[in-house]
Amino acid sequence: MLVVLTRWLTCALLLFVSACGGGGGGGSGAPSVAGLKFAPPQLVATTPVGTSAVVSVTATMDTSVITGALYVGVVDPGGMFTDVFDINPISNTVATVSFHTNTTTMVPGVHNGTLMVYLCKDYYCNSQYNGSPVSLPYSITVTASPTAVTLNPSSISLSTDIGVPVQAVLSGQVGFEAGAAPQFAVQDSAGIFNPTVSATLNSGSSYQFTITMGAVNVPGTYSGMVRLSVCTAVCNGLNEVSGSPVQIPYTVVVSAPVTPALTLNPSSISLTTSAGAPVQTVLSGLVGSQAGAAPQFAAQDSAGLFNPTVNATLISGSNYQFTITMGGANTPSTPGTYSGTVNLSVCATVCNGFNGVSGSPVKIPYTLTITAPVLLQPVLTASGLPEWETYQGNAAHTGFLPVTLNAGVFSARWSRDFGVPLSPATVANGKVFVSTPVYFGAATLYALSETNGSQVWAHNFGSVPALNPPATYGGRVFVATSGHADTFMWSFNADDGTQLFKAPFNAQWEHYLAPTLLDGDACFDGGYYGGMYCMYASSGATKWSVSLGQYDQWTPALDHTYAFAYTGGTFSAINRSNGTVAFSVADPAFNWNGYSINAAPVIASNNSVLVVNGTGKANHVIRYSISGRSESWRVGGNFLNDPVVAAGKFYLSNQSVNQLEARDEPTGTLQWAWQPPLGETVSSNNLILVNNLVFVGTSDATYAVDLTTHQTVWRVARSGTLALSSNRVLYIVSTAGRIDAYNLF
Repeated sequence: MLVVLTRWLTCALLLFVSACGGGGGGGSGAPSVAGLKFAPPQLVATTPVGTSAVVSVTATMDTSVITGALYVGVVDPGGMFTDVFDINPISNTVATVSFHTNTTTMVPGVHNGTLMVYLCKDYYCNSQYNGSPVSLPYSITVTASPTAVTLNPSSISLSTDIGVPVQAVLSGQVGFEAGAAPQFAVQDSAGIFNPTVSATLNSGSSYQFTITMGAVNVPGTYSGMVRLSVCTAVCNGLNEVSGSPVQIPYTVVVSAPVTPALTLNPSSISLTTSAGAPVQTVLSGLVGSQAGAAPQFAAQDSAGLFNPTVNATLISGSNYQFTITMGGANTPSTPGTYSGTVNLSVCATVCNGFNGVSGSPVKIPYTLTITAPVLLQPVLTASGLPEWETYQGNAAHTGFLPVTLNAGVFSARWSRDFGVPLSPATVANGKVFVSTPVYFGAATLYALSETNGSQVWAHNFGSVPALNPPATYGGRVFVATSGHADTFMWSFNADDGTQLFKAPFNAQWEHYLAPTLLDGDACFDGGYYGGMYCMYASSGATKWSVSLGQYDQWTPALDHTYAFAYTGGTFSAINRSNGTVAFSVADPAFNWNGYSINAAPVIASNNSVLVVNGTGKANHVIRYSISGRSESWRVGGNFLNDPVVAAGKFYLSNQSVNQLEARDEPTGTLQWAWQPPLGETVSSNNLILVNNLVFVGTSDATYAVDLTTHQTVWRVARSGTLALSSNRVLYIVSTAGRIDAYNLF
């Protein structure tokens, strides 16, 4: 039978071996046959740290070896088990032996070792049976304690004033041991604060914890641990789950109250504006004495979304009125409600970020709602004809007006000589707009009456590196100044010249054609190293910009999907929604003639675009397929101007043969040509196309050529850039600065 002797620890084993000497009746020279066998042959268990596992085996005694009383002793060199093991007899020769893992020595991990089981003939084990001791290997896996809750962030860092509680918000994933309705409690290990916790279930086992640290009345920096208990029921110290409490390190800085540098009324800002449009709020404020006699102010958006500015007006004593402007060109373009804080710095001298007085900056919470941008729309005309709004009349640059004219009734209307060079004209709402294309000089934008050429208004820009041609759209005028820091897109009320915005964009010393406008967007050549900008025409806020080749004197053509550009060997289609390049096509035959293109893409029929790839020397007119994203054909020559296009045909001047050419738009094939009288040459001035006529300039005159007979039906001895208003008035602007107006009705 099996008799429990005792459990010997390591030190007991040493005494035992010493006492037994090597003798003890083991049967020297006898066969080494184990008198006790175990099933399974190894102790295997998995248990969490801190929990004792019971591991059992079946021991079978071999009576051929064990011939008398049996005393069993167990030695555990690894200290993995307790001193107590149980033997439960099943029969005279079989018993279940149970061992208990030691909770005090277990750490997470896999623990392998061997128990030595001694088979003794007497209580003191002076004599052992043959085969003793018997080895019983074990493998015990100790797992880490389950996490009661995993927090993010895992620590608390707060600041507050004396006497003011302060809160921290943490997200947490609660372990499954807490059950379906866990409860929570907090305690400050340092006993400084009196924290409370509020838990909100987000989803599943995800919670949001709001920990409120109680008020402290002594300034200082306090550190300690918040113990967050997780319980299956109301936390009372008895029903916490494994892994609870969770220790949350905290640092709380408690400051003495500071005399406000500024007391504002109202103390917060709530505004609404459209994308890109600046908006102002006015607050009154009492400035603290620490700011001195001449305080200075600066504003900053803590969220980095807006670029606020502040203007302070002294009312009396220390009372000021503050006008804070939010938004403008840097306003986010996505509609929505934005929140943050305006930090209003108060300084004794000019604010430089380091010299705010005590109590500065003053924090002004703001809520700013951005609505969808107001999209300008074209102004309807009395005649129903479109206005001549930009380069080549419209956003597609076709140079075409759908009107039939009788050359027999054409007559002079008025003329005016400015005596200085003028830009090409744009016309809208009974007004003609021209600018002075200066080079580092006094620059002026003029609005003239269509009736008699008298000045309606003018805007003097002072001395600027360059002033470029204007465009008009939606009752406004748009014009760019350029030259590094003097580069802006300006907008004015077309009726009275009131400045509406002045929006900066990047450039070096480029010169531009008029901006192109469609669907409320104003798009134009720009960028420090070349490219294109699109702004909201209502506000001047940048919608997007994209990098392209560094060339100037071009403007994009717009349809409702793309903005098209040709920049020195590359035709590009830009997505108007976001400014990404939809596709581009290389021009392997581009004949470089400097960094000025002096041309613009022309949107033709059948989903195609016509491009003259540079002017001033041998070049090509190229047709690109938008749907095919490829070149369809090209025709060589020395083309002086952009084509005008309608009804499947296009027209342009070819200097190499001194003629106006009419070509088939789908194929580029020459249909017919017109040549000026002997002694005159076709010019680079733009063309205008109507239903029955094409207007073309030469070195000496402007002609109207009949599209059916191909003959001259009208000539005037004036030459220059052309514009045709919705009132059917033709304008010829000479390079010397003279404007001649002609009635075409």
